[in-house]
Amino acid sequence: DLIAWDPNGSTTGAPGAVSTGNIKWTHAESAPIYGGVLSTAGDVLFYTTLDPANTFHALDATNGNPIWSASLECPSTGNPITWKGTDGKQRVAIYSGVGAMVGGMGAMGGNTGKPCTSANGGTVHVYTLP
Repeated sequence: DLIAWDPNGSTTGAPGAVSTGNIKWTHAESAPIYGGVLSTAGDVLFYTTLDPANTFHALDATNGNPIWSASLECPSTGNPITWKGTDGKQRVAIYSGVGAMVGGMGAMGGNTGKPCTSANGGTVHVYTLP
C-alpha cells in the first residue's frame, strides 16, 4: 500500500514502534511499488507498480484518490521525473523496459510472469500535465 504520513500527527507508542497515529491516508495496491514516488508542488503523486498492467499512477496527495493512470508495455522500477518545457507546460516521464530489475522480475512483468512486449528493450514515456 502507499501510505501518506501526516508530519504533524502524533507519535505515540514505544520508541522504534510503528504508530498508526500519524497516518493521513492509505491507497491499497495489489502489487509492489518498486520504484520511487514523485510528489509535486501541485499535490500530485506519481509512481508505478509491478501489477499485471504495469500501471503508472497519479494520485491526489491530499487524500490518496486516483487522478489518472496509464498501462505501460513493460514494468518500471525507476523514478518518475517532472519538468517544465520551453513551451511552459509541465511534463512527467517514466522509464519502462526489460532489465529493470536484477533477477528478471522486471523483464517478466513484475510479479505476474507477463512478458514485456517492448521490441526495443525499453521506452521513456512522457505525459503533458493539464
